[in-house]
Amino acid sequence: MYNITDSIEACQKLEREYGLGVQPGRSVPLNDFARNLDKTRFLNTEIEKAIARRSGHKIRLADL
Repeated sequence: MYNITDSIEACQKLEREYGLGVQPGRSVPLNDFARNLDKTRFLNTEIEKAIARRSGHKIRLADL
């Protein structure tokens, strides 16, 4: 998991290099089933696809 500094730096890089604004959202508690799954890779893949569709740039969040 990333710490808050990593998250801020990643958001700034997305804005600077890809022109994508990142807006804070609200956090929701995870249910027990979701907590037991490693969703990070799946969620990152879905986020990467959404960024690619919107910006036309393929990126890997792990590389930010």
